[in-house]
Amino acid sequence: MTREERLTAYSGFAEAVVAYRRAQYDPFHRRTEDRDSQALVDAKTESYYRRMIAQQALFRVQLVTDDRGLVQLAEGALEATRLMAEATDRPSLESSVERAKQALNDFVLGAGEQIRLN
Repeated sequence: MTREERLTAYSGFAEAVVAYRRAQYDPFHRRTEDRDSQALVDAKTESYYRRMIAQQALFRVQLVTDDRGLVQLAEGALEATRLMAEATDRPSLESSVERAKQALNDFVLGAGEQIRLN
């Protein structure tokens, strides 16, 4: 794969995970307001949609690299973002958000290093 193809795949993945992370906030807030609201259903639907987009972006990362460590970092970023849904209170949400941000940062640093080396 060319450098440009890898750059596109890696940056597309990072963008998709950021959008997914953002979408993970809404269900948490809607649950605290009203567990039976249409707003909660809508927020969950958006979160699932963003997860699907991020998963597709992960597939592109897997297609353009044979670096298993980088793929594991990408998988870790996606999983850390998914785990935000398990937050039960504000402190656990904030903690899971920080883990998700760090996991994505680890991926971006690894991806950048690979792009610069090749």
